[in-house]
Amino acid sequence: MKHIGYGDGSKTRELWYSNDYGENWIFKNHLLSSSIVGGRQSGELFVRASYTQMMGLINHTYIYHSLDYGETFTVYHPFAYGPEPYYADFIAEPTSGTVPLTVQFTDLSSGENITSWEWDFDRDGIVDSYEQNPEYTYQDTGSYSVKLEIPNSEGHIKTNYIEVTTNNSIQEEEIQISGINLRNYPNPFNPITEISYELPADVSQASIEIYNFKGQRISELKIDQPSSNFGSTRNVKCKINSLVWDGSGFASGIYLYKLNLENSPIKKMILLK
Repeated sequence: MKHIGYGDGSKTRELWYSNDYGENWIFKNHLLSSSIVGGRQSGELFVRASYTQMMGLINHTYIYHSLDYGETFTVYHPFAYGPEPYYADFIAEPTSGTVPLTVQFTDLSSGENITSWEWDFDRDGIVDSYEQNPEYTYQDTGSYSVKLEIPNSEGHIKTNYIEVTTNNSIQEEEIQISGINLRNYPNPFNPITEISYELPADVSQASIEIYNFKGQRISELKIDQPSSNFGSTRNVKCKINSLVWDGSGFASGIYLYKLNLENSPIKKMILLK
């Protein structure tokens, strides 16, 4: 298990789960937390969230318990002093789709007598809506982070929460084609990841193509293997090799990669900075 924190004063944590020793990660949940601890059995974890606000007039501790790697939680409230704490939270539906994408945001914030909401739907620092439950239409493709601020709280950010693609954008394929193996580690990564590949026996030259989530090719890694690597028969695959991709010059987000071969699977990797 792994949790990844983001700044801007928010107590946001993203919970990711891996079942292949960190080679690939699966997003599970956004959390408002101060610590995450692994449990005593497979799938179990505990999350502690503490809120001390208004110079100690509000002081609450919550314990979140999960038995399914953070997919769902049972909430305990072992200590409470003062009114309910103030914290911003929200959900959206849908969180992905093709442009133009209309998204309904629903406020889930906590606190007494909340009277104002400030939404930034693309994290450009400009307030896009002051409604409690606004609707917003994304006109351009891309990966969008969303921030909600309410009075007396530090705000809440969901990073790369909305994914907007074109109708003809490249889509990830999880199908493993016989004779073509492709994966990267670590994933998520910052800023370097190693992409390993295994080519069919009759291929000696190829390249790894890297795309942004709009389907635009942004990088290409050349593969030039001498024929001696493939053995004496056409049924022998080459050994697994790898190339390194440096994402230093690119923004955080989801990227796709594939071999420039007809039957290559399309795989997803996540750059976090």
